[in-house]
Amino acid sequence: RSNIKNLLLTVKGERLGNPTFGSDLMRILFEPDAGDLGNSIEETIRASVSEWLPHVKIKSIKTTSSVRNPNLLNVRLDFTIDVDQNVETLDLNLALPDDVS
Repeated sequence: RSNIKNLLLTVKGERLGNPTFGSDLMRILFEPDAGDLGNSIEETIRASVSEWLPHVKIKSIKTTSSVRNPNLLNVRLDFTIDVDQNVETLDLNLALPDDVS
């Protein structure tokens, strides 16, 4: 879980010596929402995980907004690792900027 979280929350270009490591997740969150935010998030997660963590197989990605705070987005990943095939879950709570919802 920590490796996936580290990968997804690292902005490409942020890691010294390895500028392609990371994902575009933060960039997507700060772009104006064109109505396909969930699809964009899923695409960038799948692309980053398949490139950097090929032993992790994503079963599903679900994106939901918080009822109490419209600027909070929850991303739930269900995944397995090639070694044991047990389905694990990772929840990311991401804060959206105020002008994007």
